Amino acid sequence: MKRQIYKLYVYNAIINFSLVAVIRNIYLEKKGFSLFQIGILLSIFVAAKIVLEIPTGFIADYFGNKASLVTALLLHILALIVMISFTSFSAMVISFIFLALAYTMTTGCYDTILIDLTEKDSNISLIDINSKNRFIEYTFFGIASLISGYIYLKSIPYIFGLNIALLSIATIIIFSIPYKKKAKTSNLHTSINTIIQHLFQNNILFYFVLIEATINFAMMPIEEFYLNYLENIFSISVKTATLIKGMQFIIVSLFAVFLSKYFKKYNEKVIIKALPIAMLSCFFLFTFIKNGIAAILLYMVSLLIFCCFAPIKYTVMQRSILPEYRTTVLSVKSIFTTIVVIGSQPFFGWIGDKYSMQIAARILLFLSIGSFLIINVFFRQINFDNNRQM
Repeated sequence: MKRQIYKLYVYNAIINFSLVAVIRNIYLEKKGFSLFQIGILLSIFVAAKIVLEIPTGFIADYFGNKASLVTALLLHILALIVMISFTSFSAMVISFIFLALAYTMTTGCYDTILIDLTEKDSNISLIDINSKNRFIEYTFFGIASLISGYIYLKSIPYIFGLNIALLSIATIIIFSIPYKKKAKTSNLHTSINTIIQHLFQNNILFYFVLIEATINFAMMPIEEFYLNYLENIFSISVKTATLIKGMQFIIVSLFAVFLSKYFKKYNEKVIIKALPIAMLSCFFLFTFIKNGIAAILLYMVSLLIFCCFAPIKYTVMQRSILPEYRTTVLSVKSIFTTIVVIGSQPFFGWIGDKYSMQIAARILLFLSIGSFLIINVFFRQINFDNNRQM
């Protein structure tokens, strides 16, 4: 069992070693696209995800999570081929739609396979696995950031070629995992009704849907445009900016491994409600700092807070979901947590083009902080100890 989990770790490492994702927005900007146009492309990606989430979620639930992951990897490869082969805006739209389809066919599948495997071994801790996965994600994305800037200056096709080769290896790894889908006996109409009821009548799950949507509203545009922010605000070169981003993610992942074990000793409710507001506040302060080094360090602190909060939030949320509908529920949840980004990403790009990226970030973060506080007032009595399934 552990061998299969290690394979999933390798898959996760490859997926997060995404060289193209690191330099994509800078690549598009250098190709002549404005920040507003890039924001439109990102919104198209989100809109396509919303349209495709439920259908692809049912595909995964009824035809197998393993098959869904393999298809997603092949679509991801196709999207990168389109992105590097053509430079028109319409071609980029097609590429981003393929990326959205690949993303939606992945949503919940990796988690479901991992959880199904861990349920067969009572000695395996889901929180520990989540912490390790967060370490893998940040470390390998950090390594990708470290080297992508250097490769970007040498040859952009090398970045795309290496990324495609790694995705091909990930496809082989998923094929090699002996995992069988669980049979479904309920009809489609009943499944939809059950999932919708489960999502909105489960206070814990509904709370996390609102919180994730609130955080994503500000953080997804800021994260997407971070390298552009460093280049435009602090005049940091692409090569240096990617090195900085890489070091940030690697250092944060190392510290998070130790801190996540420390935070497990504390009450879940305190962690889940206190750490997100601390993270958003740090990011808000980040937008006012004029010294590049200080801003970069504060950004790193904000990421570290997120890494300490995420594994605990993930575990609490997962144990509140009905196992037989886990993949589709996660797909539906993903719709509600990303729909807000349709407006926030082009808004960030528009304000960034017209005024500055700092002003755009401040507006989004101010709205996110206010929304987070309001949500927690309404859910002040929520009990996260309910529904322990794992």
